[in-house]
Amino acid sequence: MTGESRKKEIEWLLGEGKIEEAEAGIAEYEKINPKDADLCSLKTAFYLAIGDADSAYAYAYEGVKRIPLNEEMQYNYGVACEMTGRWAEAYIAYCRSGFLSDTYGKIGDIAPYAEASRVINTVQDELQNADESVVRDAIEKIRALDQLSKNGYSLCEGRFRSPDCPDIIGEYFYESLDRRRFVGYFRDQFFVHFQDKGPKDVMRMKAEFLEVSEGIGYNVPTDAVEYIVPVASAENVNTYAFVKDGKEHYVRQNIPNTFSYYRTPGGTKIMSGAKSYYGKAIPLKHDEKRKKLVLSIFVDGVSSSVVKGNDFKKHMPNTAAFFEKGMVFSSAYNAGEWTFPSIANYVSGLSTPGHMLYHSTLDYTLPEDITTLAEYYHQAGYYTSYYGGDWRIIPTYGHARGYDRYVYQHQKVGFKVHDVIADVLNQLDAFSETDQYVWVTIGDLHDIADGDEYATPVQTAMDIEERVISERGKTSVKQSYNELFKKQYLRNLHYVDRWLKCLYEYIETNYSDEEILISLFSDHGQGYLIEREGAHFLSEERSNVPMLFRGGDSTGKGYCSELVSSTDYSVIMRKLTNLDTDVNGTDGHLPFILGGESKRKYTLTESIHPGDPYQAAIFTESGELNYFYRNSEPVHNDARFALTEQEEYLEDDQGNRVEDEQKLQEFHDILMDHIAGLLIYND
Repeated sequence: MTGESRKKEIEWLLGEGKIEEAEAGIAEYEKINPKDADLCSLKTAFYLAIGDADSAYAYAYEGVKRIPLNEEMQYNYGVACEMTGRWAEAYIAYCRSGFLSDTYGKIGDIAPYAEASRVINTVQDELQNADESVVRDAIEKIRALDQLSKNGYSLCEGRFRSPDCPDIIGEYFYESLDRRRFVGYFRDQFFVHFQDKGPKDVMRMKAEFLEVSEGIGYNVPTDAVEYIVPVASAENVNTYAFVKDGKEHYVRQNIPNTFSYYRTPGGTKIMSGAKSYYGKAIPLKHDEKRKKLVLSIFVDGVSSSVVKGNDFKKHMPNTAAFFEKGMVFSSAYNAGEWTFPSIANYVSGLSTPGHMLYHSTLDYTLPEDITTLAEYYHQAGYYTSYYGGDWRIIPTYGHARGYDRYVYQHQKVGFKVHDVIADVLNQLDAFSETDQYVWVTIGDLHDIADGDEYATPVQTAMDIEERVISERGKTSVKQSYNELFKKQYLRNLHYVDRWLKCLYEYIETNYSDEEILISLFSDHGQGYLIEREGAHFLSEERSNVPMLFRGGDSTGKGYCSELVSSTDYSVIMRKLTNLDTDVNGTDGHLPFILGGESKRKYTLTESIHPGDPYQAAIFTESGELNYFYRNSEPVHNDARFALTEQEEYLEDDQGNRVEDEQKLQEFHDILMDHIAGLLIYND
């Protein structure tokens, strides 16, 4: 009996009410294929059949965590949520199931959207005789559901990449049922003064997202002597009274939906003439247990192949000089092959099957049960800020979690490297009296593959031979070797480095090395840099990425060849700033050189891209023997695939094939265990 027929039989037994036989069938099948994700569905159905709603919920939750873009998993989760009193979560799950069903095909006779409507109708009926507090809570959840529908409940977010989507600025943006931020105009923009006529999207305008309290009054805390309080008015020409110790100071704010930052003593009461939005009060004090500045500089698309050895000083001289006083990991590898999965690897410490942000046309969000890097710093008392315009790093995906201030405008429009650096310098200067964690995203290197016009200094440095017409269209990761693109890439890399120099000089002028931790890293290399004929898709030019740290004695100095993965970034940052270094529940590993118990023996890079074959590479500690794998069947939309014709081989560090059956089997077993939860077990 095949795996598919076994599962069908169990479903039939449950449908016929033959519970004991179904339970035995599940136990028998689990012995054969213990990591089959379909077991989550079977166990959910079993526990629902015997009336154990809590157990059903646990397995349904596991199912949507493991395979979130599967319509059946979402439907089962909706049923389990409903059975356990989580009506709003049930509604979202049914809507997600309906969206996936409409997009990729129906799942039997079920009607997810009808179930979602029934849930809301039932809630509305029950509210007729409910307590006032219950009604208020339900109304807020319904309001959140309405807002979340604008991005298909996190499945199809377009507002961060398209000007044709609904406005964001001047409204609340809902990241989840219980997490929302008010979106204000970022300062110093022309249309801020003409809000009735100007755009309110984040393509044409820069915005900041803050968690706020809403009302006409705010009490500043008393733990610090002074605070900075962000306040935005809902109305034109609002007046604030700052009251403390019998003294009153009146301040006028003329422009609505724009945060002004007020320096005020602790214990001050702020009273507003109209509704206002009050951000978190920022205490102006340093803690000797913290660094004064922690900075994550993410430069999209930097391959280590062009910044190793003397090439580093040639192409990024300012970055090379700055990090000479720190540690450079020369054997750092990404876990995911493009920005969406790769950045999720960095901030969560999870491999791609762990976080499941992988699809190029469907969106999703980071698991709620993990702590992101920004959340660690927020919990430690840092004032946390994000600056960038990469639409693969947005609040919908969970990337605003932990940030006090999230500043965004699409990088093609208003957040090129010079804009980002200027705004970050203002951020560092404005809040220098508190301990800061800041994430900086620089996406200019995508201009090459995207066919965009380069900055004027780059254009004028290029010979006309470098500007002849060349094929474009594919993403940078998927393109093949192109000598012209490589030259353009290196010129743009040098240009980015020139702007980074401004940031480095500010840091060195205003901080000592022991007061800082500065890191620079990237998500993936470039396909057009791979010169070798027949090189694997995940060869080093795509997978080997820079990872650099500077922070005084804690980072040491020089190159380190110890193997590290992008999933290690979070725990490395936490170790270097004396935060919790727990990696339980993640794929992170603390390097031995930084106090870890052992060195990594390998890293694993993989490509889970629907419509393309699953591919993987395992890079070893010595680098002398690496493993490459390719399955022939395309990955399905829910990230699963069946094992069909498989190609796997070993290479030495020069790219030569190596025959070693024992090692080949060893790496094969490692990979099969890693992807076991993604496999389709039909045989």
